[in-house]
Amino acid sequence: MGFSSRVFATESLKKKRVTETIRSDLERAGLWVGQLVDIRLDGELLGRARIVSIDKVRLSEITREDAERGGFYGIVSEYHKALKRAGFRFRRSERQRNVPWNRFEGCNSLYG
Repeated sequence: MGFSSRVFATESLKKKRVTETIRSDLERAGLWVGQLVDIRLDGELLGRARIVSIDKVRLSEITREDAERGGFYGIVSEYHKALKRAGFRFRRSERQRNVPWNRFEGCNSLYG
């Protein structure tokens, strides 16, 4: 599962504080619950994690807690800005649209 420093708060990822991510339908297509995935930042392998759930959420439903688990220090507006940098585009009428949401956990034997 790749992350880009152009989009993402890299310190949170390097410190293994990220436990959720939003992915497009295309990126999510090859993922499933229980899957072990590589966690990469700009191509560099940081560790591995296991996906524990995949849900669809509305952009308007993203909470402060989600922003914290996503590595954005609980700042929802920063999470929204990162989604825009990643290429997500939402018109006002689409802000209620569901987007893919993946939760994952680090595998201690591989991640820590």
